[in-house]
Amino acid sequence: MCNISDYINDPSLKPFLIGIGGVSMRSLAETLFANGCAVAGSDFKESETVEQLRKNGIPVVVGHKEENVTGADYIIRSAAIHEDNPEIVAARRLGIPVFERAQGWGAVMQGYQKALCVAGTHGKTSTTSMLTHVALAAETDPTVMIGGDLPILGGGHRVGVSKEVILLESCEYCNSFLHFCPTTAVILNVEADHLDFFKDLDDVKASFRKFALRVPEEDGLAVANADDAGAMDCVKDLPRRVVTFGLENQADYTACNVTYHQGTTTFEVKKDGQFLTKIKLLVPGRHNVLNALACIATAHQNGMDLKAIADGLESYTGVGRRFEFKGEYGGAMIYDDYAHHPAEIKALFDAVEEMGFDRIIAVFQPHTYTRTHAFFEEFVEQLSRPDLLVLADIFAAREVNTLGISSADLAARIDGSYYIPDFNEIVEFLKKMARPGDCILTIGAGELNKVSGELARQAQTLPRRRDPFEQGVEDGGLREVGQIKILICYMLQAVGGKLPRHLLDQALQSDGLCSFWNISIALSGLKDTGMVEELTEDDVVSYGITPSGKACAAELETAVPLAVRERAVLRAASLLKKAKAVKENRISIAKAEEGYVVSCTIPDRNMELMTVRLGVSDSLQANLIKEKFLENPAAIYQKVLEAFGVY
Repeated sequence: MCNISDYINDPSLKPFLIGIGGVSMRSLAETLFANGCAVAGSDFKESETVEQLRKNGIPVVVGHKEENVTGADYIIRSAAIHEDNPEIVAARRLGIPVFERAQGWGAVMQGYQKALCVAGTHGKTSTTSMLTHVALAAETDPTVMIGGDLPILGGGHRVGVSKEVILLESCEYCNSFLHFCPTTAVILNVEADHLDFFKDLDDVKASFRKFALRVPEEDGLAVANADDAGAMDCVKDLPRRVVTFGLENQADYTACNVTYHQGTTTFEVKKDGQFLTKIKLLVPGRHNVLNALACIATAHQNGMDLKAIADGLESYTGVGRRFEFKGEYGGAMIYDDYAHHPAEIKALFDAVEEMGFDRIIAVFQPHTYTRTHAFFEEFVEQLSRPDLLVLADIFAAREVNTLGISSADLAARIDGSYYIPDFNEIVEFLKKMARPGDCILTIGAGELNKVSGELARQAQTLPRRRDPFEQGVEDGGLREVGQIKILICYMLQAVGGKLPRHLLDQALQSDGLCSFWNISIALSGLKDTGMVEELTEDDVVSYGITPSGKACAAELETAVPLAVRERAVLRAASLLKKAKAVKENRISIAKAEEGYVVSCTIPDRNMELMTVRLGVSDSLQANLIKEKFLENPAAIYQKVLEAFGVY
């Protein structure tokens, strides 16, 4: 049997990569090319990736033909390329060795001092991306391969000059990660998934244990999640060095004093009970704290210094399709997320529910028939959580529907959900539903990001609100953090009091040019420099301006057009007035067994005159009644009192 290392380590031999346009295959091609190999390849269609490979000096042919492999010394194919592919047929006939993509990466990583491989049912892409930020901050010049677009890389891979560190997202499907040769194997979590390949959970665990055993006996390392029973089962009595991380159970690396606030997270890290460093994350959710702990443990154990770890994690703002901000439509913020397993959806909703949105509108596209069937009840449980749910057709991926299952089956079990198979119709539905304060989430590993992308694109084609508000912003762009800092200081000074965070968000986002993340970064910077102070009252976090903040507003306000500043102030003042009306009149919306109940308590100084409760069928009607009440509460009072014969 041929050893792929003998081929890859010989630059005089010519590899031909079939399916070279895939994310992992492109990364492998450019890594081999950088190592001096005369790489060529093929793909089934033209694409930006194919064109970029050509520009980088790698010949790519479109279409799979037998003559393409002439002159190749060995073949590497993607998982999508089967034995009936004409190029594979020709290679077999000509005696050209054929290797799998994972075998290629396994051979490549043997040329690096440290191969850090991140595996798990969930969180692989995010954790590998965090680790990339840390490795770059530590100046290790890493080679990287991840399954998503990371802004700091401008894509999903990086080819370093140094042979010190390689970082790889490692997938368990079809046991592909068992071709890898890690020096550190990270196991984030282990759950039943990919049951079209694995028999059951025990089969999945057996695969992950074999992965952990692939690290060297003498100096290899396994990093495991102490809070995840599946991960701990895989490393139990493992004849390798094991380091653990966790939030709940005893672990080597732990987080304490964890604070979640409006999409950001801070915590202290302890190693063996001793303080190590303080971490600030600009991504939300408990799951990201665990991802960060996995990254910290891995980086620290591999010699990266604490400052690089803290700086790298603070610079991480997310990765493509992992709660990725897409834009805004009608005052609603649009995000896309790759979650396609019930546990991932739970983590996503847990994080978003803490962020203070008025409503969560979720659009979900199930991924594969087998997964939908295997976790049907779990999907029903989690997808019942958003205020409004739209279901698209199941994304088949590699499968044929032999189970007779459909998204319509989920819709039948989830009250108030909408089954809309057509993407264009989903976009039109969302346009009608979107309102300020909403979070629109497109969720799934299929093609639903086209919906969020199209909704955001159509927002760009809406009639311009007022041209002056867009001064200083590139076409299709967002306001810079520096501008947002000035706007916050100016608003707080002009309003003359403190403003709750959610009102700041609504005021700043009213022109559609301030992202939630940039506002979070701006507020964090203003707090750190003492320009604003954070106040908490009745569990509501508000911000007030300090003397140094007033000086900043006065000194730098000319950097933002006057029309922009004035509109933000007017918006903030209006929202503050509404907020006071809500507090004084105690108007609330509550979910009932059937629909929603809007409650309006009518006071007379310290006395409660009466409470009016209105039952409605959905949250959209409830919010419309609330807005109507806030527009003119006196008129509503008048009508209620007249109805009871008081006037």
